[in-house]
Amino acid sequence: MDNWVIICKLVILTYCTVKIASEGLNNMILLLLCILSYVCINMLYYIFKYKFVRILGPVLTIVLIMVYVSIVNRVFILLLPVSIFDLIYLQKENIFFTTIISGIPAFFIVKDLIMEYILIGILSLFICFISHSLYKKLDSLLKNIDDLRDKNYLLTSKLDKSNEYENQIRLMTQMEERNRMAQVLHDKLGHTISGSLIQLEAASMLIEKDQTKAGHMISNTAGVLREGMECIRASLKELKPHQEQLGINRLKLMLDAFSAGNNIKTTLISKGNIEKVNYAQWKAILDNSGEALTNILKYSKATSVKFNIEILNKYVKVEILDNGTGAKIIKKGLGITGMEERSLSLGGKLIVDGSHGFSVIMLLPIEGDTNANKSSYSR
Repeated sequence: MDNWVIICKLVILTYCTVKIASEGLNNMILLLLCILSYVCINMLYYIFKYKFVRILGPVLTIVLIMVYVSIVNRVFILLLPVSIFDLIYLQKENIFFTTIISGIPAFFIVKDLIMEYILIGILSLFICFISHSLYKKLDSLLKNIDDLRDKNYLLTSKLDKSNEYENQIRLMTQMEERNRMAQVLHDKLGHTISGSLIQLEAASMLIEKDQTKAGHMISNTAGVLREGMECIRASLKELKPHQEQLGINRLKLMLDAFSAGNNIKTTLISKGNIEKVNYAQWKAILDNSGEALTNILKYSKATSVKFNIEILNKYVKVEILDNGTGAKIIKKGLGITGMEERSLSLGGKLIVDGSHGFSVIMLLPIEGDTNANKSSYSR
């Protein structure tokens, strides 16, 4: 912003020089010396941004101008207003006070320079006022940028800590589950196998002497091992999640990743008994959902996407609806064609509509009635 003030000073200095030269001056070297000294001092306090230099520079400039007026030529008084404005604005005084101070020298100027002094004073005041106002706004914006940068750093740090905490929780959960399974296998299966080995070794020693007792021991051992096998099956069944939980959770993770990566809100709503959806159907739903999200990102310009999964009497209905631009004429490319083929391979049907946003509906056949369960998930 100082550039405008510098240009203003150079214009006024040029005008003063031309006016003095036109009036005639015997000592041109003295004039050049005045010009060079004025330029050098102004350059120094604009180059060095230290506060005392920025204040001392205008003061020295005003003193030099008064020396030029008394020794060289009275025309140099025209340089005074812009230097006064520059000094007073650095002290953050108001415009009224600045105008009064700069107008005082007008009472001591000869009549032929009063109008020029007033015009140059108004011009200087306007340029200095605009320059310093813009400088304050720029300084305020830079401070706001620094504050935003600090806040962004804090938020990023908190997010990193949150992700680290989440990873620690996930790891701790896995470790606790492994520890629990190891304890179950040790307590139930380890003792069963150890006891069975002892029984079998004893039976092998008695099989020639007392076959009846050895057979009884082998029969007991088989029963114990059978119970151990049932214990393993029960533990694995408890550990393994149901297929419908895997399917709906994978879809939630897909939507979470899509929403976080593209700043598009996703909503998932399911109605009915999702246990009716088998593995093949979940695979088709996940594959078609991924393809639909890719198309939304490429073409729709949407800000939100809704996923509705509804279990009807004989069909599972999956609707993917966005609030994007839609399409009156739908050209089926490889993506939509692949979605149709997946649905048809399971005996289902795919319906696409672009009249209000873009909608993809999958109808996949199932058997059995549904319960009136309802769950929702939003991000």
